[in-house]
Amino acid sequence: MAATCISCGSPAKFREINSTTRLFCNAECQLISHFSENFDLTNSGDNIRFLETVKYGDNAALQALLADKNVQIAFGNKLLVSKALQLAIEEDNVEKVETLLSDARITSPPAESFEYAVIENNMDMVELFFQHRHQYPEEFYFRLFLYLIQNGTTDMTMFFLESGRFDPSANENEALRIAVERSAKPIIAALLQDARVDPTVNRNEVLRMAIDNDRQDIVKMLLQSNRVKASAFDNNALQLAVANENAAMVVMLLPYISSTSDESYDYAIRVAGLTRNAKIKLLLEDYKAKKTLGLKRRKK
Repeated sequence: MAATCISCGSPAKFREINSTTRLFCNAECQLISHFSENFDLTNSGDNIRFLETVKYGDNAALQALLADKNVQIAFGNKLLVSKALQLAIEEDNVEKVETLLSDARITSPPAESFEYAVIENNMDMVELFFQHRHQYPEEFYFRLFLYLIQNGTTDMTMFFLESGRFDPSANENEALRIAVERSAKPIIAALLQDARVDPTVNRNEVLRMAIDNDRQDIVKMLLQSNRVKASAFDNNALQLAVANENAAMVVMLLPYISSTSDESYDYAIRVAGLTRNAKIKLLLEDYKAKKTLGLKRRKK
């Protein structure tokens, strides 16, 4: 028996990749089958025509279809709208995305469509989603922001940060922690300028992270922001640099140490002795001697 198209029953001309049973006579039948299987729709003819126009037609054809009062498209079906937007995004067709988002019947564009535009790194399309009257939950914007810090361009990441749609200090400054892990300097600088972001959370965690990773450039940024105090939390940052036997980091931190007369500074000296790192021990002792001498002179 001759193989037949599973969509229309005509003689089949090809088999879908990675399938032994999905046979079709042409690409249109394959598309119709896919849409029929994935969307439980009324008026399936108009809805399939809508998706076909998004995929194969130009923007003028799409605009004409949407303006046709005789065409009944199930805009209330989020799967249908999501698929239409996905097709336009995959095509990298900003005009079609704009046409779809500007249709008043699409009141809340599916979040996965917005996310897909972000993953595709399409700034023009992302801006269109931001311009839409619908706003997503704050947590959604924040999650995309975290993704962008790790995978996106600086421009799009900054665009999200400047949008004001979320609190960048959420989850105990998770954004700043990720930015420091990724050494994303423009993002770190921008976050440090935001009063809501506290870079000293969890006992100077981000400073200690940068020290542990031997990122002197990031440590310098944090210290020069004047929002991170190297001597805070019992000099734990200095103690970490000493324990890591990182002389260059110790030299960078010392000018920001406010006091050498407390127990925590002396503990750093003892740690240097335990590691038998004479150079670091001498650095700490010399700096303490200079600070002590300076205090004596001021008292006179």
